[in-house]
Amino acid sequence: MEAESADNIFVPQVSISRIPKIGQEFESHEEAYNFYNQYAREAGFSAPNLAYGEIDSGGPSSIGCVERDIRNHERNIREEQRGHDADTLIEYFTFEKERSPNFYFDYEIDSDNKLVHCFWADLEARRSYAYFGDAVVFDTTYNTNKYSMIFVPFVGVNHHAQTILFACGLLSDKSTESFVWLFSKFLEAMHRQPPHIIITDQDAAIAKAISMVLPFTFHRYCIWHILNKFSEKINVMVYNDEYHMLVNIIKNSESPDEFESRWAAVMENEAFANNEWLCNMFSIRSRWVPAYVNHIFSAGMSSSQRSESNHSFFKRWTKNAKLGYPDDLTAGLSTDDSSSTSLMARHGLLSHKTSLIVDEVALTDERSTFLIGEFESLHLRVKEIATTGNIGSSRYKSITRPDSVTIQDPSAVRAKGCGKRLKSGKEKSISKQNRQCRICGQQGYDKRTCPQRNEMTNTDVDQRDDAQYDGTQFDRGDDGTFT
Repeated sequence: MEAESADNIFVPQVSISRIPKIGQEFESHEEAYNFYNQYAREAGFSAPNLAYGEIDSGGPSSIGCVERDIRNHERNIREEQRGHDADTLIEYFTFEKERSPNFYFDYEIDSDNKLVHCFWADLEARRSYAYFGDAVVFDTTYNTNKYSMIFVPFVGVNHHAQTILFACGLLSDKSTESFVWLFSKFLEAMHRQPPHIIITDQDAAIAKAISMVLPFTFHRYCIWHILNKFSEKINVMVYNDEYHMLVNIIKNSESPDEFESRWAAVMENEAFANNEWLCNMFSIRSRWVPAYVNHIFSAGMSSSQRSESNHSFFKRWTKNAKLGYPDDLTAGLSTDDSSSTSLMARHGLLSHKTSLIVDEVALTDERSTFLIGEFESLHLRVKEIATTGNIGSSRYKSITRPDSVTIQDPSAVRAKGCGKRLKSGKEKSISKQNRQCRICGQQGYDKRTCPQRNEMTNTDVDQRDDAQYDGTQFDRGDDGTFT
């Protein structure tokens, strides 16, 4: 058995210089890890990513905790921070305001002291608006996950055709009062200079708020949202046959007269007769048809898709910012519950004092060497004080919360237009099986994927739809018509 097991031992075939030796020493942890990683690559297996703490302790088994302990500790920290999100946000904005006087923010609370609105714009965003604020895109389709507040970015485009951010806001609802408050704060931040044109969707509350706060700004509707509704508002057969012609009329008409004449010719089709939605779109044509709005500079933007394309960026950023407190502002700092000074203010003061010393000392090598030694000594003393005071050196334990909360967290209310719950593949398949076709009456597909759709005429479809609306049952005859 011993001989047989010895034959099954795998001996990696690598160069002699890559074979680890007993007692081999390295100058640094990084050099040891790179050596072992190269050895594993040549030997044909993957090297585990050992942390430096694991190497110092003699391996993962000597660390003193397992991954579950770390997860539980992070859970406890999140529990300690629960209910302080609004306070954290306002405290962070206050710190930014102290660090940069040109940072602008404002917020509003309700009768229960809960955060309902918030607006902010930093120096770079306000400076960009001064140069490129003629055309603004305003989008409200992005909402946060935890409180379902609506995240509303003000977006534009610079001279390199790059998307730039002017300001941001958080709203608890899509009411006219909320938008009036937001647009008012936007004007205050931008020195009362309104944009020449603003592009939004067809939200009635937004339109009313713009007319109240930005009366001299041209309000343009997003053409993409309107064209996307054609498939819902007109008959599917007519949509397949006439949609491209309608888009050609809308986008390629060079003057209002040309658009109106071509539109009127198409509307003579019986399929478009008495379509209330098309009539409404024609009545507001001066808000979205290019032939009516091209005389106003819009930086090449005609829809809010430029703003919506940034949603992926915001999602990636918020995915790594769940704790609420920025790590770079809290690492190594402890919060005294009895102190009236905020954590952000103390951090700003310490950063300012330190920067003054560094700017003066960095001029010579002798001073720099002296300061580095003093910093190391000071760091050891701070650790000693923290240990004596029974305050852990962990960056998580340094984040403590006061018992009292100044601003309550927002209420988690689902806003109009917010995202729907994601369905699993099984739920989607079940819902598709229960669908009923409006053409042939069979289940498992709808009228867009009906196999008999191409065999029917438009009159047949209208007759079938009218029959279902009146509750009358019709049967399909051998000649393909309904009786």
